[in-house]
Amino acid sequence: MKAPLAAPVLVILAVVLQMGCPPRQPVIDKPRVEEKKTLLAVDVFSTPPQATISLKNHPIGMTPQFISVDNAADLLQLKAVIGASEATEKRIRFLSPERAEVRFLFGKNQSPLARSLGLSKVLVFDYGEGITFAVDQHELRPEFTVLLERQAEMLKAYFTGLDIYVCGHTDSSGNPSHNLALSLARAQTVADFLVAQSVPRSRMKVQGFGSAFPLAGNDTVVGKALNRRTEIVLPQ
Repeated sequence: MKAPLAAPVLVILAVVLQMGCPPRQPVIDKPRVEEKKTLLAVDVFSTPPQATISLKNHPIGMTPQFISVDNAADLLQLKAVIGASEATEKRIRFLSPERAEVRFLFGKNQSPLARSLGLSKVLVFDYGEGITFAVDQHELRPEFTVLLERQAEMLKAYFTGLDIYVCGHTDSSGNPSHNLALSLARAQTVADFLVAQSVPRSRMKVQGFGSAFPLAGNDTVVGKALNRRTEIVLPQ
């Protein structure tokens, strides 16, 4: 009786299959591309100077100071004291989506805007005209919409239930009545944008002040530029 041929046939078939299949290529892991983190460069000042500042309860040093933070929300965790005194006004001024200034004002007479709004302490988000509106216009610049989207997210995440004062300001050039109308129109444009980002309109108080609250003298180009601004003010 002849031996079965099944085993030799299977061996031959396996050899043929191996010859017909391409060799397996080694698996090479692709290098992971880390997402680039955009930092926010921040200059920190105080009036008077030499305030002690901290970020997320970690001491940083005395003002003036230059720091970098991961995002704009980190600026909410930036604090300053002079002795046992806290600032009556904390002003966050955005110069661009990547750069900001923070200034702390100490003393009850340092913030006339807070007094006019009937508030003892305020947090002010200050947007200069250079990134907000063209000269004598109230349509938003594209770079301002990026900042306002960020602002809307902060308002919804960290300031629920608070009144939101949206304030427009101009320098002293031009007709006072025109400046007052322009400042109000700019504040209203900002408020409308925030509402479109789901910030409740019922929380907003829109006001135009014209040139009534300058941050600097109107006798220089730099001073006028500082005074042309739109602010979002929150009670603290």
